[in-house]
Amino acid sequence: MGYQELYNQFLYHLGCSEEFKRLKEACAEDPRAYFSYGEKESEHKARAYHYRALLAQQFPGQIPMGF
Repeated sequence: MGYQELYNQFLYHLGCSEEFKRLKEACAEDPRAYFSYGEKESEHKARAYHYRALLAQQFPGQIPMGF
């Protein structure tokens, strides 16, 4: 994967994580939806940080946008 692809995947999963976080907070009264959205949030956040680690391996000492 090229740098741009990795970076796009990083941003995509980070954005999905934030969206699921907002959905989770909006559904705080419904335990089933709350934990379902929480699971998806965690999954996307883990994928985002996986792509961030791959970027760091390609460019040691440089982390995109200070994340």
